[in-house]
Amino acid sequence: MYKRILCPVIIVGLLIGLVAITGCTPPQLKPDLVPANPEGWAGFCDIDDNGNLVVHVKNQGNAPAGSSYVKVDFGPQLGFFVKPVPVLSVGETATVLFPIPRGCFTPDCGFTITVDAHNDIDESNEENNTVMGNCLG
Repeated sequence: MYKRILCPVIIVGLLIGLVAITGCTPPQLKPDLVPANPEGWAGFCDIDDNGNLVVHVKNQGNAPAGSSYVKVDFGPQLGFFVKPVPVLSVGETATVLFPIPRGCFTPDCGFTITVDAHNDIDESNEENNTVMGNCLG
């Protein structure tokens, strides 16, 4: 009789321990916007045929991202631009075009890209929103 009671108690104890180890809280579903560097491009430098900087914003999170803004800063002398980014599904990437200011290539053109520039989106990672870019002149 002792064995019949002890076995279920041990099994229940193991199950409770397993739940405690794996955790009972479900994973949080949040977007995570990042500047994306297209395959084959270096330094986030993607320039279209009209001379615009093409910025790629990706939602690498596990929930959709509402609309937001992306900022490209060419430095204190050349200024910055802010443009809207549409709603992004999980895994989706949007492209946003920015004019490259005259005089940026001296000889290279450096810039900073910041996604979710107005902090509108509650993201799973707020630390990966800004990157430095450079286009060689």
